[in-house]
Amino acid sequence: MSSDNGNLAGQKRKSRFDAEVVDPVLPEQKRLNLEVSVAAAKAAEMSKEIAARMKLVTSLLGVNKGTEKKAAYRPLLLDAQGREIDEHGNLVKHEIQLVKTLAANVAASQPPKKKENPYLAHRSHAPSEPSKTLVAASNTTAQPLTNPDSSTPVEPTASAEIIVDERIPEKRRELKAKKALQFVEAGKYIKEANKLAEKEERKMIAGYSSGRKQLEKATSSTTTTSNNPEEGQMVVEETSNEPLVPPVLDPIVPTMEWWDEAFLPKARRDTRKISKAACEQDEYDACNIQNIKTYKFVQHPIPLKPLGDTKTVPILPMYLTKKERKKLRKAQRAEREKEKRDKMMLGLLPTPEPKFKLSNFMKLLGDQAVADPSKIEMKVVQQMQKRILNHEMRNQMNKLTPQQKRSKKMKKLQEDLSKGVTVAIFRITDFSCLKYRFKVDITAQQYFLSGLGKLL
Repeated sequence: MSSDNGNLAGQKRKSRFDAEVVDPVLPEQKRLNLEVSVAAAKAAEMSKEIAARMKLVTSLLGVNKGTEKKAAYRPLLLDAQGREIDEHGNLVKHEIQLVKTLAANVAASQPPKKKENPYLAHRSHAPSEPSKTLVAASNTTAQPLTNPDSSTPVEPTASAEIIVDERIPEKRRELKAKKALQFVEAGKYIKEANKLAEKEERKMIAGYSSGRKQLEKATSSTTTTSNNPEEGQMVVEETSNEPLVPPVLDPIVPTMEWWDEAFLPKARRDTRKISKAACEQDEYDACNIQNIKTYKFVQHPIPLKPLGDTKTVPILPMYLTKKERKKLRKAQRAEREKEKRDKMMLGLLPTPEPKFKLSNFMKLLGDQAVADPSKIEMKVVQQMQKRILNHEMRNQMNKLTPQQKRSKKMKKLQEDLSKGVTVAIFRITDFSCLKYRFKVDITAQQYFLSGLGKLL
C-alpha cells in the first residue's frame, strides 16, 4: 500500500487542460492487428461460401456420395500479417501494375502530340470568346480589369457579364479558312468502313453470346453416352474439336426480285410463297402488266384528234450572209474536186491534159518547147480556144429556153391563193376613152388579174 502511495505521489495529477500524449507506436500496432483480423474473417466467409456453392454444384450433377474428389479450387491461405501463402508456407508474389499519377509521368506515357504551326493555330482552334468584349459587373459600377497597385490583370468574377459592342467590326481569319478547300486525308473513308464492319461484327457476336441466336456446331464432333443410375436417364455429351463460331451469312442473290413478282399470275405468286424451289425459278416470261392488282384502277383513255384545223407553223427560211455563201460554195467545190480526183485514181475517169498557157508552157514542156516552139505555141492556143468554147457551151446549156422563161414568169405572176387574196379598189372619174379601156384589159390579162366594174 505504501508503494502504491509513493507511485501516486510521484505522478503528476492529470488536468483537463493538459494535452494528451499519444504513444506513436501503440496505435500503429493496433491498426495492423485489426486489419489482419478483418482479412482473416473475410477469407473465412469466402471459403464457407465457396464450399456451399461447390456442394450445390456436386448435388446437381449427381455425383455419388461415396466417391470423394478433390476440390477444383485452391483455398486462400494467409499468414499472420495478411499476406497470401501457398500450401508450403511460401509467399505468393503478385505482379503489381504501377499507376502513374504524376503529371510528368502521365505525359510521357501518352503518345506524342502532333506538331502544330503556331501561326496557323487560329484555323483549327476558334476563339471561345469574341476578341473585342467589354467586361462589366452585375451592378451599375464597372469593375476594373487591372489592379491599380500592381501590373497583374484581375480576372473577372462569376458575377460579371460579357457585353459585346456590335458597332466594332470583327475580322476572323477562321471564317476565311472555312471557305478554303478542305482536302480529305488518304484512307479516311477506308477507316470509317472498317469501323462500321467491326461494329456490325460485334453486334452479331453479341447476339450469339447472349443466347438470342443459336450457334452452329462444328462438323467434326464426338458423342459419348453415359447412364445415370440415380435418375434412370441416359445423358448424351457432345464434344467438338473446333470452337463454336457464329455462322457466316452468305449474300443470297434472288433469281427474281420481289417487286417483279407482282406482275406474275395469282397462281404462280401463291406457289412461290409456299415452295422454295419455285422461288429459285426465273419466271420473267410470265410477267404481264395486267396481272398487277392496281391495273384495273388505272384509266387508259383512247387518244382523240383535237377539234379544229391542224395549222402547221411555217418554217422561216434562213438567209446566209455573203461571207457564209462564199464559204459554202468553196466547200462544195472542194468536195466535187475531191470526188473527181478519187474517180481518176480508181480509173473511172480519164486523166485530163495539163492546163497550158502562154505564160507557163515553157516551164511545163521544157526541152520540147525549145525544140519546136512555134508548134507548141499553136497547140497551146488551140487548147485555150477549146477551153473558152467549152465554157460558152456550158453557159448556153444552163440558159432557159423561151418557153421556160415564159412559164417561169407566169408562175411568178400568179398569186398563191392558199395564203390569202389581195384586193384593191380604184375610183375612176372618167372611163369613156377606148384607149384606156384597152390598156386596162391587156394589163389585167398579162398580170392574171380579175375584177369587176360598177357604174355610179
